Amino acid sequence: MIELLRLQGNAVEIEQLARSRAEVLSRRAGIDHPRTLSAELILCGALFDLGRRDEGVRLLDEVRANFARIPDPDEPNCLELRRNMAEILGRSGRGEEALSMLEDVRAKYVATGTVDSTDALRTTTSLATALLRSGDYPEAERMAREAAQDGEARLGRENRTVIAAWHVLAEVFEKTRKIKEAAEIYATNAAIQRRVLGPDQDDTLSSTQLLARDLAVMHRTAEAEFAIREVLRVRYAKFGADHPRTLHAREILANILRASGRNEEAEIELCAITTARDLDDTDAQNLVNWNTELAGTRLALGRHLDALDAFHAAFAIALRALPLESSTRLDATLNFASQLHHAGQHAYVPDILEPIQDACLASGGPSGPRAKACRMFLLDAYQKLGREADAATLREHMTSEATGSKGQ
Repeated sequence: MIELLRLQGNAVEIEQLARSRAEVLSRRAGIDHPRTLSAELILCGALFDLGRRDEGVRLLDEVRANFARIPDPDEPNCLELRRNMAEILGRSGRGEEALSMLEDVRAKYVATGTVDSTDALRTTTSLATALLRSGDYPEAERMAREAAQDGEARLGRENRTVIAAWHVLAEVFEKTRKIKEAAEIYATNAAIQRRVLGPDQDDTLSSTQLLARDLAVMHRTAEAEFAIREVLRVRYAKFGADHPRTLHAREILANILRASGRNEEAEIELCAITTARDLDDTDAQNLVNWNTELAGTRLALGRHLDALDAFHAAFAIALRALPLESSTRLDATLNFASQLHHAGQHAYVPDILEPIQDACLASGGPSGPRAKACRMFLLDAYQKLGREADAATLREHMTSEATGSKGQ
């Protein structure tokens, strides 16, 4: 039943069913039984899908504590449980822990001679995803290719575990700028899923959505728009205009419209996305990015003050909801300061940029693009405002760092 709900993209009912199952199993089998923990991990995934990250992290920590009580963590059922746990760890941002756990689980399959099993194939695919998140693209590609090709040879291309392995390989290709190869995989996956699962199932729609995004990157905008509008037709009918799955598809449509020079239509989509009523600070990363895209669209339309409003909205969300060292927050702050600079509103720039100077330096050193931009706008603002002492101090710091770097 849960798998059917997953195919329908129904995280709300998955949460309800998984919570009920976990409570029953906890009473009957105990809180540290593998079946109880497996149900709780499904519940964790649903909570993440629903944007309730903090709740999901708390439950994940409880699962890990109860798993530690299991006498033999290397028995087959526990290996699958550890793989599922690692996948949730990766989603929670604990990539190093996830990677270490998956490497250990895969080593156990190799040691027992069961590396060709379906569970081992899923583990290799999950390991490829963890490697991708860690930035080790060559090893991620090697693992994903191994899982995809070996799985296809044993189980066939239409097997869902094999489709998942090819999907991860496509993600690696996107990261390594092999967009054509990625699009070919998504197209094949979508065609299989459309035939086997149906055109309206969530896996089919996800593959089609990713295909549309890559087609747009390849400037095949007409095909991309056709594909994403097919996805949106179902997303609107199933979830409505403001659901996160619909909003992500609308963002892709907006980018396709921008690439086609239809900025007025793109602005309509982006305005709707950024004001969606179902979003809150748990969606801060997306909201910052969407407001930034809206600002860029308005700049393309020559509406600079309206663009400033969107940059301000992105900055305000980042300031409220993202940590100081977040690259998204730093970029949103720099974008807003840049637009203020171009609008001649220099009085606001120091208060905006001074708090992030150290974080910009830490993100790439004094010669990094963020530190350079931050100091350039600050120095110009100080000069425009007649704050010569502050300008002199900043110049002195920049000269000292430049001299120090040359001496090393």
